[in-house]
Amino acid sequence: MSETVDFPVPFKGEQAVQCMADGEVVAYRINRDYLSVPWYWGDLRYSGSFVLIRHRVRPGETAESGLTFYTLYMHLAPWLAYPERDSTAFKVADGQHLKAYLDESRQWVAAELPPGTRVTWNKAVSADTMTGSNGRQYAHVTLAEAVSGSMSLNAGDRVWIVCDKGNLVPARDSVTRPAWWSPFLPPSRETVQFDTVVCPDPYPIKAGLFSGARRGRA
Repeated sequence: MSETVDFPVPFKGEQAVQCMADGEVVAYRINRDYLSVPWYWGDLRYSGSFVLIRHRVRPGETAESGLTFYTLYMHLAPWLAYPERDSTAFKVADGQHLKAYLDESRQWVAAELPPGTRVTWNKAVSADTMTGSNGRQYAHVTLAEAVSGSMSLNAGDRVWIVCDKGNLVPARDSVTRPAWWSPFLPPSRETVQFDTVVCPDPYPIKAGLFSGARRGRA
């Protein structure tokens, strides 16, 4: 085995850890920030965050054919390792081509935004969202990239586009937090308990969902 041949892309410590099977969260610890321990050449930083997931499988029809097992995901990145999510970053959903209007009257189409076109939209600004006479919702967005059409639009130009029914979705490179953090993320009001082991009422998690980043050391 040759490292350069079998592993041509170096591991950068950024790959996501995914849940290996459907299950339920039964225990976890979320460190607020990295911990430190003294070492010969200075303090080393590490994370004690973990999540324990219980899985149940039953390949046969009888209870005796069932199996309960656990997976443990350790040294996951702490809470403060994830920067605040950019809630204004959006893109046109796959398979959609959205008409870009110059003003809220929607009488002049300046261009058509293809799938993946990136925009910014601040939902907190009420003037940047409106409901049309057709009952559809529209957003006043700022283009993050140039678009060609009836007229050339540049990054920074503002247009109105339809934003309901999944036409506009959060940009994929927005910060993604572990799926098992869902009880602590908006709109939930549950409080995070940091730096302690918590055994909650079990709640489900699906296979393949993001469980955390292996950033045990900074």
